[in-house]
Amino acid sequence: MKRLLVSLLTVSLVLSAFVPGLADPFGPYPEPLRLSISQATDSTIVFPEGMDWENNDIINHAMQALNLAITNAWQAQSGNDYRQKVALSIGIGDLPDGMNVNYAELAAMVRFGLLADLTEVYEEYASDTMKALFATNNNLNLESVTFDGKLYALPNQAVSDDDYCLVWIRKDWVDALGLEMPKTVQDLAAVAKEFIEKDPGGNGEGMTIGILGPDSTTERPTFDFLVAGNSAHRLDPIFTAFGAFPGFWLEGEDGKPVYGTLLPETRDALEFMRDLYADGILDPQIGLRKDSNEAVVSGQAGIWFGPWWAGYWPLPNAVKENPEANWQSILLLDKDGNATSHMQSVSNQYAVIRKDYPNPEVVIKLNNVLLRDEHGFDMTTFTAGMYPLRVPLAPADELVVTREMLRDVYNGVRSVEDFEGPEWDAYKLIRGDVRDILTTKTGDYDNLDISEWNLESPAWARMYSIVVGTHPFYSQPVKNVYSLLYVPTPQIEEKYPTLQKMEDEMIMSIITGQVGIEEYDLFVEKWLAQGGADITAEVTETLGM
Repeated sequence: MKRLLVSLLTVSLVLSAFVPGLADPFGPYPEPLRLSISQATDSTIVFPEGMDWENNDIINHAMQALNLAITNAWQAQSGNDYRQKVALSIGIGDLPDGMNVNYAELAAMVRFGLLADLTEVYEEYASDTMKALFATNNNLNLESVTFDGKLYALPNQAVSDDDYCLVWIRKDWVDALGLEMPKTVQDLAAVAKEFIEKDPGGNGEGMTIGILGPDSTTERPTFDFLVAGNSAHRLDPIFTAFGAFPGFWLEGEDGKPVYGTLLPETRDALEFMRDLYADGILDPQIGLRKDSNEAVVSGQAGIWFGPWWAGYWPLPNAVKENPEANWQSILLLDKDGNATSHMQSVSNQYAVIRKDYPNPEVVIKLNNVLLRDEHGFDMTTFTAGMYPLRVPLAPADELVVTREMLRDVYNGVRSVEDFEGPEWDAYKLIRGDVRDILTTKTGDYDNLDISEWNLESPAWARMYSIVVGTHPFYSQPVKNVYSLLYVPTPQIEEKYPTLQKMEDEMIMSIITGQVGIEEYDLFVEKWLAQGGADITAEVTETLGM
């Protein structure tokens, strides 16, 4: 009996010593694990018969892979509606088991003690691929969500070139009218006017939108230092074309931080957009439209602002509706002839688990499975955003490396077999990508027109995004502008939400002509008087400038 007890104790100690190594990053739970989540929806997505936001191939894959029973605690349209629901959950201290949040929401949840500590479960359950991806950015993304030595979220890691807000334009309309692709914001306005007056899309008189704008669900008309990045329909490309960076902390002429909205370039951009709106060139329903994506899909709009990954959404449905819709992307040049873009912080999306949830590692395991299996998802019908608790993860240089490798394989410089080695493991999709380009692209690799693509390929969305979407920032130098600060200080947490609301109202009311441009000057005074001066002083002290 003593020998048996000693043997059992030895086995127990050995097993205890190797618990991290025994944890299976991809292992299904022995019994169905209940997981309630919040879900941001998109009203323009059309599901196959019998499917919806809670029952589709993407979410079902996650449930089957890990033996999960996933339910939606609540759903809300992406944008303002979702943010309001998150704020309510924080306010009453009642969170779903898992959520996707922004940084300000994450910081508030940490401050109120609402979140599970993920420090140990990350080390135990994160796959080798996940850890290798974060290592490509020196683990800065993980450090950004570590508070007092504890990891409270799984952050996204975007490729270093994921920040650019592009202009997407119907090149088939440009060609039909004998025009040239625009280079400046003034060129863009002239082309948009031609679209409206000559109606190359055959929408009917008065039905073509020149430049599409934000809809009623867009959180803000521009990004700011707390939420910077890329998404559809915000007005950032026009501001940056004027050298304006509203919402960003910049270095002023005196070497001190200044809030970008207060600089004269912002006023110039607003005055320009006010004239565009008055002339009917900028969307007459700006800020009111239910969903701007609908105008892209239907062919009503000829110009809209969006990210390089527009091939994932909404262009698949736009091309289904009209296979000749030749959507191409550009970066506008400023008055000095530079392509310019503001840049985001290392992370801007976060997946969290509520405190006391018994299996906090589920958020790590879900994203392990996504990294392993994402390439097999049908992105012509579904979107990656349907995946539960997803945070996009990519090597910092994924876009530029993938783009170069696609070109080499397509042109016969490299072969598919060249990518079998372990040195390519961190580039989770590249082995499939180099195969897919051969069946998706047609004709000359450098001819980006929609006619040079196999639209029936399941990989079209990704291939088009990488080759066409990234073209503007790999074909020319780009001036990257960073905010001096990306996180909230105590004064920002207290006073910035009110100032944000005031700023958004000022921007939209000037553009739509509800008030004159002099309202901008009054805004600057009010912003400083109602807390902006205090925030600026604290930011200056925080940055030691």
